Amino acid sequence: MRDTDRLFKSFLPGRVAGARYLPRKEQIYRLDEGKLTIGSSVPYADDTAEERPVFPKDMDLWIAQSLEVAIKEVITKIEE
Repeated sequence: MRDTDRLFKSFLPGRVAGARYLPRKEQIYRLDEGKLTIGSSVPYADDTAEERPVFPKDMDLWIAQSLEVAIKEVITKIEE
């Protein structure tokens, strides 16, 4: 299912420049008031997600783990 890694790469982290996040090619990233939207603009992403979901069913655990990683990264940047 990962012939070209196109879909996989669209979910890899982008870059941070100053206070801005720069998403990768074909990555959907929108930060609105109280809402974060992430996804992929790869045309077959929706079809693939039906067979193999991109995000886990237990989002609470996933979000907690993601926040833990993000906080560690912020601390590392502050300490530089």
